[in-house]
Amino acid sequence: MEHTKAEYLHHVFGGVTDQLQKFRILYDNLEDARLSGSVKLALPYEAPNHPPLPSVEEIKKAWETDSLTRPAGQFAVCRIGPLVVKFGPDIRILQEAENLLYLEKHSEVRAPKLYAAYKDNYPHDEEGLILLNFMVMEFIDGTTMTDEKFEAMEERDQQIIFQRLVEQLQLLRSVKPEGRAYYGRVNYQGWSRLTTFLKSLKPGFQGPYDTYEDFISAFFASTELRIAIRCMEPNYFKGEIKYLNDFKRVLWPSKHREPVFTHFDIKWTNIIVRPIKTSADGEPDDWEMTLIDWDHAGWAPAYMQKVSLFQRLDVPQELREQEIFCGYHRDQYKEETDVLMYDAFTLGLL
Repeated sequence: MEHTKAEYLHHVFGGVTDQLQKFRILYDNLEDARLSGSVKLALPYEAPNHPPLPSVEEIKKAWETDSLTRPAGQFAVCRIGPLVVKFGPDIRILQEAENLLYLEKHSEVRAPKLYAAYKDNYPHDEEGLILLNFMVMEFIDGTTMTDEKFEAMEERDQQIIFQRLVEQLQLLRSVKPEGRAYYGRVNYQGWSRLTTFLKSLKPGFQGPYDTYEDFISAFFASTELRIAIRCMEPNYFKGEIKYLNDFKRVLWPSKHREPVFTHFDIKWTNIIVRPIKTSADGEPDDWEMTLIDWDHAGWAPAYMQKVSLFQRLDVPQELREQEIFCGYHRDQYKEETDVLMYDAFTLGLL
């Protein structure tokens, strides 16, 4: 490395040396990132046809009695009849709404239908009225998958579900932007500042990027930042140096740079399945699959979807080592995948 980790951190934090103060800067940046950002979706948005929309009071009651918020979940989510409402101060709620609307108009990918997106005052028990972001979407009937549910399935059903996932990934890769190709979110926008592979202490770093060179330069800068702040020792560890050198050696000249639409959070709990055909013995003949949680989706280099699958989708190792896994040949994007798998949180999402 051309500099020590201490020299890099001194530059990043503007000369701040106190560790607690550095963590305060990181925390403040995280909180600011949740609230900052933008969408081009005209608000309030309301679909031409939809079930009756709930009032804020109905949403508050449903969240208290029929919450779908997961443990450690970052958004408040609740069900109201045929609707699911996601709400909170985080800008990613509206960004996900924008992504869902784009997919509905430009793809055949199975995702919840967006019914409404808006801002409204919410009666907080302690803080009074607070302005929050709201997204109202279709409730998807079915089973939300988990690692344990998948492992308990018959091998035949596992194979069918994998095939349905492959089909969704193929549809994803066919989604094109309006106009020229680029790296970023829908409607020529950058990702949220909470997107791990473009993490930065400053805004305007998350794209969109017109060229691969600009995108991979930002990706590398974010990677160096994450490694440096993860363990604030004065010097880089040997493994960190190797990772950063391999990143530049493999990813900068990669030939697999075409931007393809990518869902960065495909894990079992973001997959809902439903049996759609049943044989005489009551066993499913086929399964329908819907992907949820689209807030980080966007166009990224082709190898990043495979890396994300390897990092986020928990399956037995023998499945990963098959010649074909989720539609990807074992050797497809192998160099890029091997490099990025060094850091288990390269594409991890907050």
